[in-house]
Amino acid sequence: TVYARRTPGDDDYNASFFIIAGCGLVSGLVVLLLAGPISTLFGHPEIEPALQWISAILMTMGLSKTHEIWLTKNLKFKTLALRSILSIAIGGGVGIYMAVNGYGLTSLLVQQIVTSVISLIWLWAASSWRPSFDFKRSGVIELVHAWKFLIVNALTSLLSNQSDVFFSSLYLGTAATGIYNAAKRILAAISIVINGGI
Repeated sequence: TVYARRTPGDDDYNASFFIIAGCGLVSGLVVLLLAGPISTLFGHPEIEPALQWISAILMTMGLSKTHEIWLTKNLKFKTLALRSILSIAIGGGVGIYMAVNGYGLTSLLVQQIVTSVISLIWLWAASSWRPSFDFKRSGVIELVHAWKFLIVNALTSLLSNQSDVFFSSLYLGTAATGIYNAAKRILAAISIVINGGI
């Protein structure tokens, strides 16, 4: 909803930061607490620690998203591109090093966490805006009011895009799902590069 505003003020960014950071924290804690039951549902106990680590990524994303919005609204696309290149290169390098040295699934998790943390540090360092408690309750209510309509669209899109992976992992197992998801991500990456740029 902040993206849609012509000239959002600091109070809009502040309200947005605390809403997103709060949601990131809550969703991270939910994933952390439900990691065991989810792994039991899928019949794969090895995904429990993976989900627990992934919860940390949700929390770091919550702390950096508003800075990304601020940089986008201020047309700092070079900074955002450098952030992506740097975080992906370092995270990928760490992940490849660990995979070559036999860390298996842990290498993928560490790669994602390193990428997310470097992205967080870069966004905070590159943005001159800093969050503060300088916002009005009415501003938060206004953002949440607009957000509740957008979340329905986002949830529908999520279910549409991820239901195949859910059912694949539930009925076909992790190996088949991994292969399927790799192919799906290649197509998604091509689409994101083209559509995101436009």
